[in-house]
Amino acid sequence: MEPSPIEVMEAYIGKPLKDIYGRHMGWVVGFMADSKNRVKAVEVELGNGEFVTIPCSQVAIGDNAVVNIPSWRVEVEEFHREAEAVQQRLIALDELLEAGEITKDIYDELRKSHESVMSELENKKKDVVEGLKKKALELDYRLKDLERILAATKMLHRANQISEATYKVSVEHLIQGLSRVKAEKKDLEAHLNELLSLKKPEPRPPLVIEEKTPSVLSEEVGREAQHVSPPQVAPVGQASTQQVASQQQVAPVEKREVLHVKIVDEEAERGGGATHVG
Repeated sequence: MEPSPIEVMEAYIGKPLKDIYGRHMGWVVGFMADSKNRVKAVEVELGNGEFVTIPCSQVAIGDNAVVNIPSWRVEVEEFHREAEAVQQRLIALDELLEAGEITKDIYDELRKSHESVMSELENKKKDVVEGLKKKALELDYRLKDLERILAATKMLHRANQISEATYKVSVEHLIQGLSRVKAEKKDLEAHLNELLSLKKPEPRPPLVIEEKTPSVLSEEVGREAQHVSPPQVAPVGQASTQQVASQQQVAPVEKREVLHVKIVDEEAERGGGATHVG
C-alpha cells in the first residue's frame, strides 16, 4: 500500500528546502492539507528566522529534500499546457472538417469558441512576458551585487587585509551564488524567447466547395449522349423500318385467313351445301 501524501510529507519535516538551481532556502517545518488529505502548501522557515508558505504547485520532492520551483517558471509551464491543449483541439477540428465528419456550421461554432480562448491566452502571455522581463532585471541586479562583493573581497585579499582562509571561504560561496543566479537567468531567458516566438493561430480560410461550370456539364452530357442510339423516325409520308417489319409480320396471317375462307367456299360448292368448320 502506497503512503498517503501526508505520510510522505511527514518524512520531510526538518529537511532542507532548496530551489531547482541548488540554492538553500530554509527548512520544512510543516504543511497544510485539505479534508481529502491532499497537501496544499508547505511551511518553510527561512535562514533569517522568518516563515513563508509555499503552495504545492511550487514544490517537488527531491533526493532527501523538498525542492522549490520558482513562481515564474510555474506560470510559464501552466501557460504552455493551456495553449497546447487549445492548439491541439483546433488542429483536430480542421482534420474533422476535412474528413467530412462534422458540418461547416458546427466547425465554425467550435472554432470560434476556441479562438476566443486563444485570445484570452494571448493576453495572459503578455502578462507572463512582462513578469519574466521584471524578473530578468532583478537577476541582473543580483548579479551586479554579487560581482561587486566578489570584487571587494579580491581587493581586500590583494591588499593583505583579510586572511587566505577567509578569502577562500568568501570566494567559494560568492562564485557558487553567481553560478546559480546565472543558471536561473539563462533558464528564464530561454523561456522568455520561447514565449516571444509563439504566434497566435491564424483563422482558417473559408471552406471552398468545387462546383462544375455549365460548359463542363454540357460536355459531360454530350459525351453521355454519344452512347445512346436515337430512335429511327421515317420522313413524313414514308413508313419507318419498324413499321414495315410490323406490317410484314401481320400480312401472312391475313393471307392465310383469306385462303382458308376461299377453300371453304369451294368445298361448299362441290358438296352442294355448307360445310361446318370446327
